[in-house]
Amino acid sequence: MQTPLTIENQLFPIHSIQEFHGSVVPFEVKSYTEDYFLSQKGRGFFDLSDWGIIEVSGPDAKDYLQRMTTVNFKSLPADSVASGAFLSGRGGVVVLGYFRKSNEDSYLFYVSPNQTQKAIEHIEKFHFQEKLEVKDRTEELALLGLWNWKDVSESMKVQTAKMGESRLIVWRDQRRDNLFWCEVPRNQGRELLLALSSSGFAFLGMHLFHFFRVESGLPWVGWEVADTDLVLEANLEDAVARNKGCYPGQEVVERIFTYGQVNRKLLRTELFSESPFVLPNTPTDLNWGDQVVGQLMSVLADPGNAGRAVGLAYIKKPYWTSKEFIRVNPSVELKIMNQQD
Repeated sequence: MQTPLTIENQLFPIHSIQEFHGSVVPFEVKSYTEDYFLSQKGRGFFDLSDWGIIEVSGPDAKDYLQRMTTVNFKSLPADSVASGAFLSGRGGVVVLGYFRKSNEDSYLFYVSPNQTQKAIEHIEKFHFQEKLEVKDRTEELALLGLWNWKDVSESMKVQTAKMGESRLIVWRDQRRDNLFWCEVPRNQGRELLLALSSSGFAFLGMHLFHFFRVESGLPWVGWEVADTDLVLEANLEDAVARNKGCYPGQEVVERIFTYGQVNRKLLRTELFSESPFVLPNTPTDLNWGDQVVGQLMSVLADPGNAGRAVGLAYIKKPYWTSKEFIRVNPSVELKIMNQQD
């Protein structure tokens, strides 16, 4: 597993470096609250260079990925990015990430650091006679998260020009409009990070990244989602291409789309408490009277509001549209967020 570039190169002061799901990350750069207020005042960047980047290439790469994932690679243009997953035969989420077509016979798969080895092993396990190669490119390429990226400033244009034939690959997050993903050659990542900082981008910690992630409803495999959880239970309809043909789990997924809905779904929630806020342990059963209506999987305090937190919770179907507060513990109440926000 790769060490994030900001830690490896000791580029900036970091208030808190922590181990998080097996990866050592810049958890808080200044402080959780100060990182948040910096993100609200201007532009910033997250160091995601410990994320896995896996290349699947060769004459049969497109056909293999078409048959094995939820993405429709037949209609995926070059350099475009699609959210997608490898599923179990029962429709459970094995690996979740982003796919990019880099050229006709080569595709990159971006995954959170705790999924890198699992993704490689899963692809190889079901790779038999196909003419393709699976390669971990994490030592050569790196990801960054760009916050409130609008355009490349003059100093960034100079830096991009210095990269020669290399170029920045940037795409907008599907769930969070002000978050952009950026792929850069790893050996030029140090210079790019310094250029971002000198251009007025604030270095932001991963604690804040996960707050934004949870607030936008994007699950983390190994935290809120396990391979026993159906892709549609995880609220990942946007990662599933309909009518693309067969893939593992496709029959289960299409049956749910056609004949009904799942019995529970991972929904965005808000939690409220009188100060000081005591965050509940997770996972935590959610009770309504004598009924268990769901399970809270993750919760992060709102750095801009001391009496609020956000979380992801599996909620049973009868309660999806409820406007009522659910009691989490004697001091904390939970409310399901409007899923259209």
